[in-house]
Amino acid sequence: MGHLNEDSLEKTRQVTTGMPKTRSTVKTLCGGCMKGKQTVTHFPSRSRTTASRPLVLVHTDVMGPMKTKSKSGARYVLVFVDDYSRYVLRNKFKLFLTMYENQWGERIKCLRSDNGTEFVNK
Repeated sequence: MGHLNEDSLEKTRQVTTGMPKTRSTVKTLCGGCMKGKQTVTHFPSRSRTTASRPLVLVHTDVMGPMKTKSKSGARYVLVFVDDYSRYVLRNKFKLFLTMYENQWGERIKCLRSDNGTEFVNK
């Protein structure tokens, strides 16, 4: 469940009667509090590089396996995002690539992934 922190307990004690003093001289955190306060940033909030044109940099990632299958039976999601336009692929990659190359007259220059095992040659 959880518990109040020492400052909140002290404020509660000050506005009530019969509550014993709880403030300790040593500040400690219980295991649950320490785990609850942990934060990890897996990816930078903004890309370190910004593309100057479409298809100069395309980001990709795979998610899955999902517990629930899609209508077509898939358990994985493959996502592509163009860094310049922030366009997110919602269709098959070949369709995306053909559409973008025809629209912009460009080919993908750099494909960036998180080096997940699905992208690393073993």
